[in-house]
Amino acid sequence: MSVSDTGALERAANKVKRTYRFGRAARDLDPDPDETREVQSGQMINQFNMMIQVAVTLAVGVLIVGQIFNALPTVDGPLGNASDQVQSLTGTAFELAPVVLIVVVAALVIGVVRRI
Repeated sequence: MSVSDTGALERAANKVKRTYRFGRAARDLDPDPDETREVQSGQMINQFNMMIQVAVTLAVGVLIVGQIFNALPTVDGPLGNASDQVQSLTGTAFELAPVVLIVVVAALVIGVVRRI
């Protein structure tokens, strides 16, 4: 293409105008409704799977920590007191597990409502 070939320049300019509008790709401005629905349903499934993974991880964590604390020998003196403190703090931390699950479920519900 030479500089004097204005027809080629106009064709290139028109192609750019068809491809990009308002600084965005034209395909991003007019998405296919079926494709959008598929993407949204895939995202909902991923969020649901994440919620299940968090719940299972918390449950397994509680079981493992419980088994570890049951296997610890009882110690008298200052170390016994430290062991009791660690157990009580860990128990307090695991009391927040239902709150974490509620937050994950709320995030899932908000995501579903936003897409409606």
